[in-house]
Amino acid sequence: MIFRGLASWESVYYYFNKWKNEGIIEELLDKLRSKIRIMSGWDGYCLLSKCQHFVSCGF
Repeated sequence: MIFRGLASWESVYYYFNKWKNEGIIEELLDKLRSKIRIMSGWDGYCLLSKCQHFVSCGF
């Protein structure tokens, strides 16, 4: 069931593709990940192995 107050799928598809192509979706997701990590107390780094430097780990 689709709610009557929502935009048409064509409009949603158009804006999603536009924002995806402009990098807005990735930027938004990066900012959300960052906020979640800060709120959870994650320091932003993890050790992958003893011989490697600390590298940023993504979710």
